[in-house]
Amino acid sequence: MTSDPLSPLDDLAIAAIGYSPSDEEIEAASQPPYPTPAAFVPFQEAVRAALHARVARGPDPFCTTRLYEPAARFSVRAPYDANSHLGFNVSDAICILLAGGLIPVATAQRAIRASASKLVQGFLQRATVYRLLADGDLSVAMEAAASPNFDQEQWVGWRAIGEYHAARADAFAFLSLWPKYEARQEREWVDNMRRQLVDAVSRTYGWRDALALTRDKRIGVKGHVHGMAYLALRPLTEKTTVSELNQLLGTALELVQFDALNDLARLKLLVDALRASTPRAPADDPPGLDAVLSRIIAVDPTASKQQSQRRDWLLMDCWPLIGNAATLKRVRTAIRAPLYKRELSMLAKDAAPAVPICGKAIGA
Repeated sequence: MTSDPLSPLDDLAIAAIGYSPSDEEIEAASQPPYPTPAAFVPFQEAVRAALHARVARGPDPFCTTRLYEPAARFSVRAPYDANSHLGFNVSDAICILLAGGLIPVATAQRAIRASASKLVQGFLQRATVYRLLADGDLSVAMEAAASPNFDQEQWVGWRAIGEYHAARADAFAFLSLWPKYEARQEREWVDNMRRQLVDAVSRTYGWRDALALTRDKRIGVKGHVHGMAYLALRPLTEKTTVSELNQLLGTALELVQFDALNDLARLKLLVDALRASTPRAPADDPPGLDAVLSRIIAVDPTASKQQSQRRDWLLMDCWPLIGNAATLKRVRTAIRAPLYKRELSMLAKDAAPAVPICGKAIGA
């Protein structure tokens, strides 16, 4: 590990992580108003002050406080942890401080040695790997990923390395570590890594390289409701017109008879392209919408429940594009699910900024 100079927060962090609250303190802290044990208060106050000063400036690296939770940006986690009403968690605070560069790796490693909890040791070790990656110190991060502090879950550390390679579109480095990811564990996490890699390769090297990558059996799994091939092409929708994209889908040799990119995935790409080029809640239907809607409506909803659902989802995706009442009526009539029919009661231009659908805004 690196020999970073110690932070002024170091002694407070080590004292806090090594303190064992009494049964009474634990009981009190588990209930509103979640009082902080007196021994933690100096560290808590120092943490809040440090995070408050740091959030508005500096880099925004990834951070984590648990073994399996998705990594989030420091700017997202730090305000929550600084102002949490659910009580003060010492290991969480150390992880967030480490992510923000407010304490050095040396402090986190001291905290691991001072903690009696194997779980906490794993939490802090994962946070250490992300900190080293944020510093660009890949070789030391790989040493940290191989640490015995992960116990039987060393794959957690290696997945952080995999995420690093995926974000940089380095498919060779990502796949070279594949056995270390233990892909059978926490599969959604692995799928997120696959998606990130395919997207990054597409944006960096182009859709053809990304599409070729999806043919690798380690990558070309479901991974997304419309498949990995859809993800390889999705960046095109941000800068390609609907007509150009439609022509590409129908003429590119790699795509003409590519079964992994089914009709619904192709239509989703066209809808994405329309949405990227059309202002939200337009006064009139954009050019190309009528043709795309006709193709979606023509999809047989009786073929399977899954196809019916995806057809409905595509029609709902078109809602922010609809400017004409007749088009809205047409889409509402074509949709199968009663819930969605009820939601399509007005045009986007006449609606509030967000119309909730089962906890998610239409068009979000």
